Amino acid sequence: FQRIVLVSLVWHMLRALRALDGHGLQVVPAPMGAIAPRDMTVLDRLPSAYGLLDSRLVLHEWLGLQLSR
Repeated sequence: FQRIVLVSLVWHMLRALRALDGHGLQVVPAPMGAIAPRDMTVLDRLPSAYGLLDSRLVLHEWLGLQLSR
């Protein structure tokens, strides 16, 4: 086995790990880009462009996982 460190964004890690599965590699995940919890204000609960982008990223990864099965 070859041992590698897989550096990827936290929301993409599962799909990246699945892509390397079965290739004879021992993969050590090193996720990046996790968002730390914080106190939310009332305005944080309103729709925003950032929220729409996050939704797009989640949908993109979910579709990628479904298509890679």
